[in-house]
Amino acid sequence: PTASEVLVCSPHTTAEEVSLLWRRALGDKSCRVYCVVNADQLDYSVNAQAMKDLRNFERDAGNKFRLVIVCSQQNEDRAWMISALDQYRVVPTPCLQQELRRYLFDRFTTLPLQQPARRPDGSVWQPAAEVDEKKSCVRLVTSERPGVGKSLFVQRVEEKLNKLPGNESILLRSDSVSTSVRVSVPVQGRSVDVTAVLGILLEYSPDPNKPL
Repeated sequence: PTASEVLVCSPHTTAEEVSLLWRRALGDKSCRVYCVVNADQLDYSVNAQAMKDLRNFERDAGNKFRLVIVCSQQNEDRAWMISALDQYRVVPTPCLQQELRRYLFDRFTTLPLQQPARRPDGSVWQPAAEVDEKKSCVRLVTSERPGVGKSLFVQRVEEKLNKLPGNESILLRSDSVSTSVRVSVPVQGRSVDVTAVLGILLEYSPDPNKPL
């Protein structure tokens, strides 16, 4: 899914933001799936207004739309939106952890390049997944205790990324400001403000017109 098809909610999400996603979903003629995540974090007044808007839009657009609402099972009793849409509840299909791992690995793995990729201007570039031992564009590094080499592993990956051909032009944005291949976002506490994290990452985003 693209950013326009998913709304990750927080206690600060407004009714206007939710209603905007409703409009996209009900006005989409290509049958794409739109998703509201963390619906249980929405304020009650936001829930009420969003559901009122959905009913109004639904009457105008009919039933030809695809919409998924995701919430925490622990908090669903506090999610008024979930209660209002309970008749559409779908029981998740059981999925073994190994099957989920395999599915994600297939989606995150890039195909090996038979020859160097080139941009329209003729310059050579390689995807970031080339530095991963399994050619995955996502790598999660965890441990149950500190001091076992996580930071060193990240440092080694950063060094490899900096050596990829064509990286200099990718990291140089159109506003002539050079970004970085490594962004550190400190996370403290038990809850994570997704909007704040995305805001930090956007500050370092490369030029969207350049292929990665």
